[in-house]
Amino acid sequence: MTSSNADTRRDARDILQLLLNAPQLSQFYHFDLRPQRVPLKIVNTTSLDIDGTDLTAAGQKAVLSREHSDTAIEITDFKIVDDAADIAFAFRAEGVVGKGTFKRTQGTWRLDKLNAAER
Repeated sequence: MTSSNADTRRDARDILQLLLNAPQLSQFYHFDLRPQRVPLKIVNTTSLDIDGTDLTAAGQKAVLSREHSDTAIEITDFKIVDDAADIAFAFRAEGVVGKGTFKRTQGTWRLDKLNAAER
């Protein structure tokens, strides 16, 4: 793996972690009411390779997978270009779809905008 591939995998992981911890999305996890959702599954349907090491969602373990699951958050689009990233997702168990934009400033990724809405 080249260093740029490793950097992209790490960037993708950092961005995904920011998404999973965003209150706009974490309000839909309902781990207290639905403990079967732990660990939270994230299904990556994109071609982007994501480092799934030590992901968490609202303090609970999260696992990255390529296998479909009705209770998973599905990453439907993920692009990283220079210091900007876009991610689109669906959390069908809650009827939620959304899109987030992220920016890197001084080497650190931060959430710029996140829309998550029930359909």
